[in-house]
Amino acid sequence: MLYILTVLDIRCVGRNTWTAWKAFQMDQLYKSVLDIISAGKPTSTTGNACRNDDWSVSYERDTLPEDRLRHGEWLRALAHGEMQLHCDSFDGFERITVCGWDRMGFLRDIIGCMSSEGYNILGAHIFSMPDGKVLDVFYVEPPQYPVVSSDKRLLNVQKKWDLLAQGTATADSLILERLRQ
Repeated sequence: MLYILTVLDIRCVGRNTWTAWKAFQMDQLYKSVLDIISAGKPTSTTGNACRNDDWSVSYERDTLPEDRLRHGEWLRALAHGEMQLHCDSFDGFERITVCGWDRMGFLRDIIGCMSSEGYNILGAHIFSMPDGKVLDVFYVEPPQYPVVSSDKRLLNVQKKWDLLAQGTATADSLILERLRQ
């Protein structure tokens, strides 16, 4: 009932207040609460890449069990030095999951690559793991123009990441190039 009342309250504020992003957030919250109520306790990450360390408390709170299973698979398959991008499309926004190896400036650089592709970052969950791996989940709105497929945009982000890794570009230079266009 609280879920329904919250949706109605948001929608009654104004025509444009209910967005696909807010719908997704409410759906995530509803599923997480239902999971806790049904089980009587939060779902465990046993068997996943994540353990009950300090960082994993927020990881369990901010992710769904089915997402944790996929994250575990991706992280186990991550080659040393590799960076992976995974995209889930929703109505009105996308969720881009970044798996990689932590280093100084990792977050700045991946945000620079995505911003230079015109993504509007709505929210993010950032996880740095004890084994040196990074799992960052970004909720983004792709730009309306130019019309480019998600796969093509992710390929462009990967190419820009490679330029950063080679030292031939910086996050700032990528964003400046975008602004000049």
